[in-house]
Amino acid sequence: MSTDIERKIAIIAPHRQALVRRRIRVLDRYGALANPSPQDREEAAAELGLKPAGFLRLHRVWQGMRNPLDLASVGGPRGPVGRRPHEGDDFVRKNIALIADSQPMSSQIASIRALAEEAGVKVRSHVSLAKLIEELRTKGGSPSQDRSGLFLDHVALDIPVLIEGRSGEAAMPIASVLGDASRNCIVHVMLSMEAVDADRVVSILEEANRRGRIISSPAAPRDLHMDVGLGSSWMKLDARLQFAGTVREGRSMRVLRGGGQGGRLVHPQLLEFRARPNAIGKPVEQRLVQVRKSVDEAVPLASARTVVEARLLKVLPRKPAETAIGIERLMAGC
Repeated sequence: MSTDIERKIAIIAPHRQALVRRRIRVLDRYGALANPSPQDREEAAAELGLKPAGFLRLHRVWQGMRNPLDLASVGGPRGPVGRRPHEGDDFVRKNIALIADSQPMSSQIASIRALAEEAGVKVRSHVSLAKLIEELRTKGGSPSQDRSGLFLDHVALDIPVLIEGRSGEAAMPIASVLGDASRNCIVHVMLSMEAVDADRVVSILEEANRRGRIISSPAAPRDLHMDVGLGSSWMKLDARLQFAGTVREGRSMRVLRGGGQGGRLVHPQLLEFRARPNAIGKPVEQRLVQVRKSVDEAVPLASARTVVEARLLKVLPRKPAETAIGIERLMAGC
């Protein structure tokens, strides 16, 4: 395979890289045939565990763009799902920045509906409107105007990562995403096997500061948008954050969930990964995954970390995010 193809494979979901290489070998071998017969097609499809029609679809996509990422999904490539134009979509695009994205989705929908009703504009149904709002937030073209400071969000990724010290067992890792709320961009990522807790929050802030992704400045915004769990350790974290000069904005949740501003930025960058925001507070024993050996390959945490960081941090902002959080005071506690 060419160097360019290998470079593209290197940033595909690590548990699918072997599958993609196998598909490329079979597709290139089939494509080299002058006049492939139906039997050739059936044999090639069987080698990849696909039906002939699915194999032909895969072959057409590969011959067209030769992008390894198109070969990473289990059943072959899926085309984009089209959305029919709606008369109210332009209204939503123009007014989405007026709605704080820190609100629950139901509140955002209610606010958009109220504005649309006042303007005499008809908008989409509840589910379709929620998808449109999420899409607009994800693209980052219309960030909320009332957010500043940092956001910290978490999401479990459906990658079979080998558990250290447990032969052959694999579980989903958790990506913690730190970003600049006003610029709607990610500045630092931490991928690990531990469930999200108060110590992890301190660790990612300290690591981001050490690597120059965030810098402390007394004149910078004090906000840290982050949901937390319940219990004494989270209460102590809030006290430490206040001592360090910041104000936490977010919910206190009995069952911690992710998928907020950070989750919306992660999704389009990791399309072939399935995100599990409800699993971030679960111990590794409750995040075990079955490895489908014909499709997936369990990988070390270091391999998963390399790919996730390369995809999410491929375009780092030129300037680090500024925050009023005094990292040294945060580390010292109160």
